[in-house]
Amino acid sequence: MWASTIKAGDVEPLISHVVKLLKPGGYIQWEEADLVHPVIKGAKAQTFGEKAHSLYSNHGLYGWASDIHNRLQQAILTILSSKRDNFQSFLAQKCTETYLLALAEIFRGIRTTCAEDLLPLLSECETELQELSALRNKEMVYNWSPIKVLAQKGE
Repeated sequence: MWASTIKAGDVEPLISHVVKLLKPGGYIQWEEADLVHPVIKGAKAQTFGEKAHSLYSNHGLYGWASDIHNRLQQAILTILSSKRDNFQSFLAQKCTETYLLALAEIFRGIRTTCAEDLLPLLSECETELQELSALRNKEMVYNWSPIKVLAQKGE
């Protein structure tokens, strides 16, 4: 998963390098966290999700992950399967807890690089994240969507 490593949505250099490493007929399985299209249950989580989406969009983060199958296809790979999934129900709550902790770190990273006009939105997201963290075992789910793509390099 590269979601938080790729800056400014510029995933093409990584894809280009991966394609160079593949032998003709070789396969790549790419698993990614789609932070832009989360699985959400609960009103507070929904409100938070809308603000987080706006923050990511305005800061140029994570949009590429939702489109990874197209980006791999543009790199002249054949897409054999592509799927956005949900976590199994027995894992959803644990994944929510883990993701909420990760979001605190993500927001700290955004704070160090974001434009000044995004600071109010970031502060709102941080406040709502604290509120969500207090609700985490009360029928609230907030998870990223796992994406899996299997692609093959031509002969």
